[in-house]
Amino acid sequence: MGTGEQQGEAGGGRPDPADVHELVDAIQKDARERSEAQTTKAPRRKRRPAWLYISLGLLAAANAYLWVGQPDWLTPGSSASPTESPLRFRMYAQAQRILMYERTHGSLPETLDETGAPLEGVEYHRTGPDQWELVGEADGVTLTLTSAMSPDEFLAR
Repeated sequence: MGTGEQQGEAGGGRPDPADVHELVDAIQKDARERSEAQTTKAPRRKRRPAWLYISLGLLAAANAYLWVGQPDWLTPGSSASPTESPLRFRMYAQAQRILMYERTHGSLPETLDETGAPLEGVEYHRTGPDQWELVGEADGVTLTLTSAMSPDEFLAR
């Protein structure tokens, strides 16, 4: 036996360089595989909150209702002529003035002048101690609003 063999057997010698290279290559290969596995893993997706899905569902349902149902309040069938709408608004505004005067003074005005400047095309008639009537006329359209009617409903027609 040679001198090198005796030292290796006794434990005081160096390991074989081929074994060291194989061991280093194995460690590097394992490190590469682990690194690739971490980078190629599908990233964990964050879980979205339930309220988001509920909100989207409600929004979709409301959208479908508005699109398919076409409610009247969204697309009102306007039977009013271009002349009628401004007249309705003037009569509504005049009725609000009359009601304000009545709340302030405790009685109805005798004439529209007492409520402020009368609006164009609107006539006022006091039909009783606590009853009145407005008659509006413009371009052949005549409308009537009485104290028994709701001014808001009159305007909405």
